[in-house]
Amino acid sequence: EPSGGYIDISSEVAGIVTHVYVSSGQLINKGDPLLKLDTKEANELVKLAEIKWDTAKKQLSDLQAQSGTPRRMIHSAQGEVNEAKANLDLMETKMDKLTIKSPINGKVLQVNIHPGESTTINPLMILGKIDKNMWVRAEIDETDVFNITSDTKVVGMLRNNSSTSIPLNFVKEEPLVEPKKSLTGGGNEMVDTRVVQVIFSFDNSQVGALAGQNMDVYIERPLSTKDK
Repeated sequence: EPSGGYIDISSEVAGIVTHVYVSSGQLINKGDPLLKLDTKEANELVKLAEIKWDTAKKQLSDLQAQSGTPRRMIHSAQGEVNEAKANLDLMETKMDKLTIKSPINGKVLQVNIHPGESTTINPLMILGKIDKNMWVRAEIDETDVFNITSDTKVVGMLRNNSSTSIPLNFVKEEPLVEPKKSLTGGGNEMVDTRVVQVIFSFDNSQVGALAGQNMDVYIERPLSTKDK
């Protein structure tokens, strides 16, 4: 997986998608638009809010131009101007949320949404950071995880390509023990096997691995007392 993991893109508001600006494999920069929702209703609300703000400002201006206008009336009119401006800002913020932008510099890994579809699809897209280093998650038996340190020798081999051994570097371990999701059928493996996910990194500039590709991980076990 990309270093830093996957980033699922979703929408804060429900709506129908009108534009999808990116495709799978495309490089993107932070702030680039990814997709846009239908803005017809939002446009109308913004225009209405602008009219109310302009009206409130004119009423305040007219009161201020009249001599002898009670201060309470001017104060009330100023409050209406402030309220109308706050409502306009809110409508514009809602409008901005209809265009979903990239939170990172990276690559589009998957697009699950198309124009005409609803944002109820989740995730709409999956992004990943671009780095020469990639991560691989290994499920380590809870009884063995304490033997792994930053000095432990670990290598990986892409599935169905055992001819290339890839050095792996320890990054971190997830502080959560979970039941193993898939059992291999090994003789020393029990149904209630519990594992810890340990993350390693490798230089992908010479490997060319793809996000989501399987890798077999081999960890050097420390010598036991009787083996020394």
